[in-house]
Amino acid sequence: MSAKLEDVRRAAQKSLAEMTDEEDTAITEAANADPDAQPVDSLMRKKRGRPFATETGL
Repeated sequence: MSAKLEDVRRAAQKSLAEMTDEEDTAITEAANADPDAQPVDSLMRKKRGRPFATETGL
């Protein structure tokens, strides 16, 4: 990893460690209010694997 990238990573980790509960709440509320950044709920997630068979013994 480059030195510059490592410096940025350290600064981000330090900033996260110093975040207050109020800041975290404000960021979460802002993200939830943004229509382009809505969380994906379980209904929208693609289910993996084979679908269950409705008939068996074919």
